[in-house]
Amino acid sequence: MDPEIRPLTVAEVEALEAGLNLASRLADAPRPLRSDQIEALYNLIYGSDARKTDHIIAVGLAFGDDLLRHGAFEWVRVIDDYGDETCVAIPGLSVYCAPISMIQKRLSRGELPGFVELRKATISSMEDMVTTKTEERDW
Repeated sequence: MDPEIRPLTVAEVEALEAGLNLASRLADAPRPLRSDQIEALYNLIYGSDARKTDHIIAVGLAFGDDLLRHGAFEWVRVIDDYGDETCVAIPGLSVYCAPISMIQKRLSRGELPGFVELRKATISSMEDMVTTKTEERDW
């Protein structure tokens, strides 16, 4: 099934804001968090014996917020065979990334990513997907 991509509902925007506010409180820094602050927060959670789901989501949302500040992206809700998640997308295209899942997977694999590099790689990957989709349409 092709994923459904739609704007966030009012409740989802409120949850997004709550998650970003939680990230700000956990990092003891004002919004928006810088890449180094997101990385420090990730490292704090990485080193914790008790990883809280809402803290992981907050880091993912803060990373997504960082992506939005560095590219022409928007928050959307993506529903696919795996469930639904708040994602970052290129407006008008079915090109998106799932920052919460990205953080969850890196934590489960024990990775310590550099967030500036991760942001740059993510944006580059999304740009590559746009190029690929454009080339496919040209045929």
